[in-house]
Parts: sequence; C-alpha cells; structure tokens
Amino acid sequence: MDKYFDYSGGLNAPYLVQELRDKKGRLIWAFTTPVSLSYFVILVLCLTILAVVLTLFPIIDTILLGNAWLLYLFLPHKLARLYVENEIDGKPMHRFLIDFFKFCKEFMLDKREIYQGQRVEIVPEELTFDEVIL
Repeated sequence: MDKYFDYSGGLNAPYLVQELRDKKGRLIWAFTTPVSLSYFVILVLCLTILAVVLTLFPIIDTILLGNAWLLYLFLPHKLARLYVENEIDGKPMHRFLIDFFKFCKEFMLDKREIYQGQRVEIVPEELTFDEVIL
C-alpha cells in the first residue's frame, strides 16, 4: 500500500528570515525577531513603485518641501507591515486580495442576473394594460 504525504502544512507556513549571511557564511545583518519573507517582497515592490511615482510627479517633492525621502522611509515600511501583520476575515492579506478581486469581478462588474445558479441575461418584457369593460 502506498503512503501519501500531506505537504500543505509546510507549504502554507510563512518563510521567516532572522539572519542575512553572504556566500562565505559571514553575518551581514541579524534581526531581533524573525521577519516574514513577504515583508521584504512588498517592501521592494513599494520602493520601486514609489521611485517611479516620484520621478513621474516631481510636484510631490515640492509639496513636501524637498523632503520626499521621508516617504521612502515611512510609506513602504508601513505598507509592508500592514500587508504582513494583518489578517482580514481570518485570511492572509494576499488571499483576501485575491478573493476581493474575484468578488468585484463576479458581482460588481458582471451586471447579469443570477437565476438558478447561472448568469443569465433577462430581457425586460413590455407590459401593456388593456381596459376591460365588465
């Protein structure tokens, strides 16, 4: 009889980083508490998007009186922490966002009616009322 193993628990576990080492094994940086790998992914993504936005719209730098570097310190870190630490409806943020966009596509953008579990296009019929003399 074949044995089947369930790897879903390990694959769904978050990847945590506590130390950064180079190829020779020397310690580059150590975090006091383990940091989720998705934090770094979102941080780099936010920094990239912010760099593009600030180069396309230099008016933001003038509004902040030349202190746009404060956005680089504050905004990506807060967004990455928000993404990693919050669980909305008991789901991780990426799962919630996927479900939210599916909901928007299925129920907000698709205006067809649901009839017996199927999307149908209901053609409105024109009602006419005739006068009946009794």
